[in-house]
Amino acid sequence: MAALRGLLRERATRVSVHHREHGSCFEPAEVEAAIGLAQLGRLDERTDRRRHNAAYLAEQLGGDYLVPTVPEGRDHVWHQFVMRFPGERQAVIDGLTERGIGTLIYYPIPIHRQAYLQSFMPGAADLDLPVTNRLSDEVLAIPVHPMLSDEDLATIVGAVRAVATPVAR
Repeated sequence: MAALRGLLRERATRVSVHHREHGSCFEPAEVEAAIGLAQLGRLDERTDRRRHNAAYLAEQLGGDYLVPTVPEGRDHVWHQFVMRFPGERQAVIDGLTERGIGTLIYYPIPIHRQAYLQSFMPGAADLDLPVTNRLSDEVLAIPVHPMLSDEDLATIVGAVRAVATPVAR
């Protein structure tokens, strides 16, 4: 039982992308709660900066690379800026890492292949979901957080251009 409680407290993961059990932990530690409350007063400012950063990245990279878009009449808060790098994601990760640019793959294992889903849908891992499988091999998040300076953004764009192959459209 203690192991199960610990597993659930770790937000249902032992390895960050392997979901084995259903569970959530919505109780922030006191320090996290204090930081969160302090940051709440700056939410609009930080969201505006992420939007600025995402617009810059999309403008600078969108003509040559697969960048996220926002449908007409919609807004986005840009907690992630997830690009696609077909056939070269690992090389892009390595190249950006060498240049000091952090990256993250938020969902490298499609949900239908997660152990947690198998308990509700046995055989889900065998579903034919070609788009899901392809995207899980291509997506990569690059920095978009509000603490990036304009110089940082230019560095990120230069690094992506140096290591990634433009995509023909």
